[in-house]
Amino acid sequence: TGSGVGTSAALYLVPNSGGGNDLQRAASVKSRQSTSGNYADLGFFTSHSNTPAERLTITSAGNCGIGTTTVRDKTHIYGSGQTTANIADSGTRGCFLRLSQSGTSAGTGGGILFASEQGDDANSVGFAAIKGLLTNGDANTKGSLAFSVRNSTTDTSLQEAVRIDASGRLLVGTSSARSNLFNGSVTAINQVEVTATSTVEYLGVRNTNNTNSCDIVLAKSRGTTAGSNTIVQNDDGLGSVAFMGSDGTEFVLGGRITCEVDGTPGANDMPGRIVLATTADGASSPTERMRIASDGKIFIGSTGDPSAASTDDPKTRLMPGEVSVVNHQSSSFHLNRTGNNGAVAKFFRDGTQVGRITVDASSTSYVTSSDYRLKENVVELADGITRVKQLAPKRFNFIVDADTTVDGFLAHEAQAVVPEAVTGERDGEEMQGIDQSKLVPLLTAALQEAIAKIETLEQRLTDAGL
Repeated sequence: TGSGVGTSAALYLVPNSGGGNDLQRAASVKSRQSTSGNYADLGFFTSHSNTPAERLTITSAGNCGIGTTTVRDKTHIYGSGQTTANIADSGTRGCFLRLSQSGTSAGTGGGILFASEQGDDANSVGFAAIKGLLTNGDANTKGSLAFSVRNSTTDTSLQEAVRIDASGRLLVGTSSARSNLFNGSVTAINQVEVTATSTVEYLGVRNTNNTNSCDIVLAKSRGTTAGSNTIVQNDDGLGSVAFMGSDGTEFVLGGRITCEVDGTPGANDMPGRIVLATTADGASSPTERMRIASDGKIFIGSTGDPSAASTDDPKTRLMPGEVSVVNHQSSSFHLNRTGNNGAVAKFFRDGTQVGRITVDASSTSYVTSSDYRLKENVVELADGITRVKQLAPKRFNFIVDADTTVDGFLAHEAQAVVPEAVTGERDGEEMQGIDQSKLVPLLTAALQEAIAKIETLEQRLTDAGL
């Protein structure tokens, strides 16, 4: 009886122990005046080791506290052990915790707030939260799950970090999935967005004392359900990494690396090729630039079509418009044949060999096609001396090397006599060039004619007794 904050009336349930202080072993229910005014709180006490303690408190506002008398929420459970609350189901249907909200507008829902017990009250933002949200206000259909954190002690609200949306997409750093990929025809199952300039979007680290690497696995099956294992077919794509940039409205492909099936697969047999593609300036989609086939052949500027292959079928095939190799202050290009003599380079036109460079232990030969089986309409070369006299050998220096004087020809002058020895046109866009080895047949013919004349003169002198 009495009045004032803390005064109470109690009901004691005393065990029939037969001695001692029965009230110390009693369970009790106490009603006391609350600190908020002329209202009553209700406390439930039990005794452990002859020490009564309040185990359950129901405040005048209807809040329930278990293990604490400072009740901060509708239900407040406080314990010093690792497990504060345990919800179990003795059946086979599983155990659920249902968090409901009466509102049905988009964005409403229930959640779990993680907060520090010290210093936080019912209005605290906490340091992390998991919240279920209605997607479009229809409580019977779509919902998403948001994970939020407090980034700093000065934050007045939690910042959403991860969301699983109604379509099962994982969104990191954003709450909405992009729809401006591949002209809107594709949305990403996982999406990461960052604004920090020093952030790495993906990091994988493997810590093992062996040779195992950290892997990213992209796999393909022709099955139509999750967990299927239907065999793939030739030319199927196994995985792709796409590189995209925004054009101001949507994201457009700038390049792609793809792995594809390169043959007929079977049990423990998966032939594969790697394809690299880039988008040219002014284009809207990538074009294949390079591939590594299942047999290790490398194709640059070629898709590896056998009809375009040379009869030699080299390991590496370059088929762009031009190839440039530059290495300053050192050899720009190295060709090495090991073990025996033979070709270190072969030259083809439309798949037919037209020349080669061969080596032996001490020399190099530059060989052009000359087999009689490749030729027709063969006649003797005549008027060699007449034509040689039309050649105009000169001495000169090249403009870029003013200190070196050499013997040679002006290409356009030699072209008038031996056109096959000269490439290009006089004053054309591309500078003319000359293959002086192609002058050898004419020089040989002229020399033979001169020798014949000399021998005739020598015979006439001999016949005259001179």
